[in-house]
Amino acid sequence: MVKLSSFSLSVSKVINAPLPFVYAWCTDFKEDDYRITGEKKKISILEKKQNRYIISVVDKHGRRPLNAAKVVTLKPPNAWHLDWIGDEDDELADYRLSPVGKRGTRLMVRFKVKNKIPTAANRAQWEKHANYVWDKYVAALERDFSRVRVKARSRL
Repeated sequence: MVKLSSFSLSVSKVINAPLPFVYAWCTDFKEDDYRITGEKKKISILEKKQNRYIISVVDKHGRRPLNAAKVVTLKPPNAWHLDWIGDEDDELADYRLSPVGKRGTRLMVRFKVKNKIPTAANRAQWEKHANYVWDKYVAALERDFSRVRVKARSRL
C-alpha cells in the first residue's frame, strides 16, 4: 500500500507596492492569470461575489487532465483563504498581507496540502513550485504598480 503524504509549508515574499494595491491585485482573479507563470491551465471563474470566488482549474499531468475546484474567500483589507479540492491533492491556504516600511508589503502564505495520488508533488517539489509561481506573480504585480505610478505622475 502506498502512503500518501500530507504536509504544511509557508512562503513569504516582500513586494515593492503598498498593501491596498497588493490586496486588490492579488484578489482580482482572471481566467488568463495562468499566463503570468507560463503554465498551461484552463481556468474558468464559475462565481464571483463580493467576498468569494469559485474557480474551476484544468491542468495536464502528462496526457491526463487534472481537475480542481477552488473557493477563495476574501477577508479585506489584508487576507484571503483558499480551499482547493483537486484530483491530485487538496489544499488549504491562508494569505496575509502586512505593511513593510513606507510602501512595501509582506505576503505570508501558509499551505496545508494532502496528496491524493502517489505521483503528486512532495513537500520539496511543492515548495519550489510555490516560490517559482509567487516570484512570477510578484514581478508582474510590481510591473503593474510601476505603470500605475508612472501614469499618476504624468497626470500631475
